[in-house]
Amino acid sequence: MEIVREADSAGLSASLADGQSAAPGLSALEEEQIGLETFALGQPSLDEVFLALTGQPTEGQAEENEEIPA
Repeated sequence: MEIVREADSAGLSASLADGQSAAPGLSALEEEQIGLETFALGQPSLDEVFLALTGQPTEGQAEENEEIPA
């Protein structure tokens, strides 16, 4: 599981390998009396799947990440 701090210092995002892992995580948060503002399950984009499988960004992602000369 990957946990990332959000721009809001009170926010966190967690990426799970599968949606079934969410239920125990939500239960643990409730037991610790940690409230949730939002909760969502989503599907990865095709670009994210490609990157995960190949370790290489798609051409569009590579172009977005190129540095622009000053």
